[in-house]
Amino acid sequence: MMRRRLSQLADAELVALARAHPRRRDAFEELARRHLSFLHDYCFRICMDADMAADCAQEAMVRAWLRMGELRDDHRFVAWLRRIATRLCLDGLRRRRREEALHAGLVAPEPGMSPDEHLLLRQALASLSAEDRALVVLRADGARWREVADALGLSESAARMRGSRLLKRMATMLDASR
Repeated sequence: MMRRRLSQLADAELVALARAHPRRRDAFEELARRHLSFLHDYCFRICMDADMAADCAQEAMVRAWLRMGELRDDHRFVAWLRRIATRLCLDGLRRRRREEALHAGLVAPEPGMSPDEHLLLRQALASLSAEDRALVVLRADGARWREVADALGLSESAARMRGSRLLKRMATMLDASR
């Protein structure tokens, strides 16, 4: 009986009910029932991977439930949910790209790079600390210095200085290997 009544409420009313009574899960469960399928389809269009899409959609719902108090406008629930899911999908894709790069030896061979040169580059990268390798990988993936700094917990100038030192160090290691 209660479920049928909840199913007749608008999203904004369900959001208001879920926020007013955080221990009452039924209002949020109705929101999840309404939007999980849409959210999964949305995530799939971004990720192009069914498993990742399912994980992102589920995690977005969990985060929405846990952060319901952060939603400023009850009428914007779907847009807010989509924003959470978008961030999760993009983070998942970045993580997968980094993992694939790591499994492929961190970097793909540059056009015109010989197999020996590629091996030397992989060895040079493998000799770096995880944080230094992360800096190199982030920059190779096109991250701006501000993004590198945020990811590593550094100031932008510290990230730039570390990057410059790493570039010189790697050049020295590659020159010594030839």
